Amino acid sequence: MEKTAKEVFNEIQTTIDRLRAQLDELEERLAAERESMPEPAAEEPQVELEPEPVELAEPEPESEDLPAEPKSPEVEAHAEVVPVEDAPVEEVPAEPETIDLSIDMAAMGAKPQPDAKNYQWMIDLPGSQVANVISAISLNDRVLFINTLFGEDPALFQQTIAAFNSMESVSEAVSYVMANFPDWNLSSEVVYRLMMAVRRKLK
Repeated sequence: MEKTAKEVFNEIQTTIDRLRAQLDELEERLAAERESMPEPAAEEPQVELEPEPVELAEPEPESEDLPAEPKSPEVEAHAEVVPVEDAPVEEVPAEPETIDLSIDMAAMGAKPQPDAKNYQWMIDLPGSQVANVISAISLNDRVLFINTLFGEDPALFQQTIAAFNSMESVSEAVSYVMANFPDWNLSSEVVYRLMMAVRRKLK
């Protein structure tokens, strides 16, 4: 059964009255507790005392008329300065200067030794192996080598080919060429053709 508006209002009013009664009761208890608590004693004001000035006594001047205390002969004997001999200083031998014995070959006008690995005739693959360098050189190339490399001297050409045949490696042949024919242009086509023939004999 639903409550009427008047019944709801009465219930709210009853609740408000009950809360007011509880609030009054709490205020009475709080007032009673305040009355039962002792009042804190009033703190006495602290008086700051000013420090009294202290007079510093001036130091008495030393008397200039007092004679110096005589030293006993034992003290004077010990006070004598004993000469100290200087300890001998060991002389450290100076290290000898390193002399640079290297010779600047370029400054003396010498031609630097070229690196044969940079030339094309050391990179390209030669033909088939031969037992004699002369067999790897055509007739036209023989004439070309004698006229351009050996100063039109066939004997020098034959001597050089014999020297190549007696060698065991290409590096030995390169050293021979650099030592005996320093004027050759190792990058030229004619030297390329000769050294490729030499490589067919030497590995």
